[in-house]
Amino acid sequence: MKGKFLAVLLLVLVTLGAYANSLKGDFISDDRALMLEFSRKAPPLFKGSFEVTHFINALCWRLFGLKPFGYHLVSVVLHTVNTVLMFFVVVSLFSKEKLAFITALLFAVHPVNTQVVSWISGKPYAEMTLFFLLGLLLQKRLVFSGISFLLSLSVQVGALGFPFVSYACAKDRRKFLFFLVILLLCVPFVYKTLLHRIAVFGLSGQTEIWPTVGRIASVSRVVAYYLALALFPLKLGWYHAIGFDYDKSLEQYNLMAFVSMAVIVMLIMCAFRYRHSARAFFLGILWVFITLVPCVNIINTNSLVAERYLYLPLAGFCLALGALLDKAPLKVTIAIVSFIFFFFFFRTMVRNQDYKNEFTLYYANTVAFPGTYMSHNSLGGAYANLGKHDLAAEEFKRTIALNPSYAGAYYNLANTYVALGRLDEAYEHYQKALSIAPEFDLAKKNFEALERFRKQQGNHEAFRF
Repeated sequence: MKGKFLAVLLLVLVTLGAYANSLKGDFISDDRALMLEFSRKAPPLFKGSFEVTHFINALCWRLFGLKPFGYHLVSVVLHTVNTVLMFFVVVSLFSKEKLAFITALLFAVHPVNTQVVSWISGKPYAEMTLFFLLGLLLQKRLVFSGISFLLSLSVQVGALGFPFVSYACAKDRRKFLFFLVILLLCVPFVYKTLLHRIAVFGLSGQTEIWPTVGRIASVSRVVAYYLALALFPLKLGWYHAIGFDYDKSLEQYNLMAFVSMAVIVMLIMCAFRYRHSARAFFLGILWVFITLVPCVNIINTNSLVAERYLYLPLAGFCLALGALLDKAPLKVTIAIVSFIFFFFFFRTMVRNQDYKNEFTLYYANTVAFPGTYMSHNSLGGAYANLGKHDLAAEEFKRTIALNPSYAGAYYNLANTYVALGRLDEAYEHYQKALSIAPEFDLAKKNFEALERFRKQQGNHEAFRF
């Protein structure tokens, strides 16, 4: 008992230490929209039904208002709780405190988790994982475990793999069928959630399942990319440059796709080969692939790759890695774990600095992935918010050079030209935006306002939206 207490205490201290500098971060991206919505009308704690994320956000609003410190503190606490839960889940499954400590330690400081912990709007992935882990920990109390699974699934559809991870842990068919029934009953909710995401991101024309060879190849490459990111978290970013897209053609079916598929198949075969002698490694590998399935955009609904999607799968990855390290001689294990820990810890602290504000985040992304057009587009927006419109214009031009068919960049550049008083160039770029996306309402509205102004032959310097 004393050993467990010291292990948990050390895990808590390490997690808080790794993310202490994230508490100074500002509201970023979706955080701003949420705060704007709350500032217009204070949110009720309940919206007709209990929603975990809404409840926590509404409670934070009542406690902290427009002060980001409190929101960041809640995110760090959630991650700390998940770290401790991961420790106890592994202990309950394998009765090995050393393995549990290594697994939880690596999960606590893994740099990829920064997008969930240091970005306030990434919090739902930590909430989902909390109830996912709680469900595994409470498997002997089936009803409570089922409630935890439901809460996890209500937060994010990434929890869809819970019944299968649970079965891999306990090999209890009765429990598996119980959780599977819950999952089947939740299918309408999951479908509704997917439809909502499709509507929000405007992807209604790209919702089909990927049955083609090209799309299977794309999924394989995404999974392999995530595995590489988990193993070597060197280049982290808000937007990742991965060299391929949602292509349905055979062009995706190239050498990299074959290599990706081979790596995935070998890992799965290796895990099954040693499922009895290395059960922790087997469970970790299964955990990774099962929980990645909802996150690799088999149905295209959002980003192809995002670090926050890897939060729950990383728990399985850390278990598999911990299982390998646990097999080594004690001195070797201590040396390797120490090296990985210190690298992860300091990489996490450095990455937290990127989340200080929108400018630092997007600037870091252009350094890490200079070829991603959305990095430059977002950095242009950050410059515009700072009133540095000349620099903003340069970033929007780079965006257009990288992706000439992106209407948003022409629209943003047009707005920047309005701010600079260069109305003729603004008019031209609104036209270009609308030629690419005729239903672009904001561009249409601004274009029509500028056109009316030009007809009236007013003072160009006085024109503002």
